Amino acid sequence: HGEEDHALRTGFKELGYRLNSTEAVMLHDLKRIPRAVAPVQIARVLDRDMAQRVNAAAGSRQMQDEHLAKDAPLRQYVALAEGELAGWVRSIHLPCGTWCSNMWVQPAYRRQGIARAMLCKMLRDDRAAGAKRAVLTASHAGAKLYPLVGYREVGTLMLYTPKKR
Repeated sequence: HGEEDHALRTGFKELGYRLNSTEAVMLHDLKRIPRAVAPVQIARVLDRDMAQRVNAAAGSRQMQDEHLAKDAPLRQYVALAEGELAGWVRSIHLPCGTWCSNMWVQPAYRRQGIARAMLCKMLRDDRAAGAKRAVLTASHAGAKLYPLVGYREVGTLMLYTPKKR
């Protein structure tokens, strides 16, 4: 927390806001992507049945039919353990690079290298699709994982909310 950070926090506090949470802003230049051995099957979602399974498991509409085309700007990946959804992550292609979002591994499957394997597959596909960089915001737990596949922290997103009156 540098001097600029302190001034920013003080300014928001004076305006009646409180710091609700912070997230690391992370960047991958897609030059070096490590190899990751997947303990489960990692696949890109290209059919409606799997998209609906992810949507149901996530409790939100992660994918729509237009995202199922091979050249769609949104690519969803899943980890399948004996046919069961163990996790998912998605990449959204933008003119300036790709945005990684909605990384999730089911609690029973964590700490087995599944997230790392999904990320490596996604990043390789990002690079193959012409992206020069990938970005994401990371929770405190995620900020420990992402450097293992080559992301580096480039900033901090500070989320402020009004104080309750």
